[in-house]
Amino acid sequence: MFAYLYPDNHELREKAFSANLSLKLRIEKPKPKKYSMVDHHLLPRPIVSKRIKDLIELLLPNRVHWVPAEIDTDKEVYHYFIMIPPEINCLDPEKSKLHLQSEG
Repeated sequence: MFAYLYPDNHELREKAFSANLSLKLRIEKPKPKKYSMVDHHLLPRPIVSKRIKDLIELLLPNRVHWVPAEIDTDKEVYHYFIMIPPEINCLDPEKSKLHLQSEG
């Protein structure tokens, strides 16, 4: 439903991320006639409203990184946050049948 206004260029997004800029998002064509802006949208990373961001910050203070994102519609600009959760080591190599390739 959404697309980055920045080209699909990881380096450019990294620069925006490290410079504390906000990302600009737009609703892709064909635009649906009816849509609603909810508290959570899914892209490659979750996009959440300020209400959800504040709740997560209460539960996990300083554990999640947030990148501001603006979603520009024909009627209004909505302010959201791209959620970048911490990496979690969830694989137990001792208890798993793990087969690594030569590259690791």
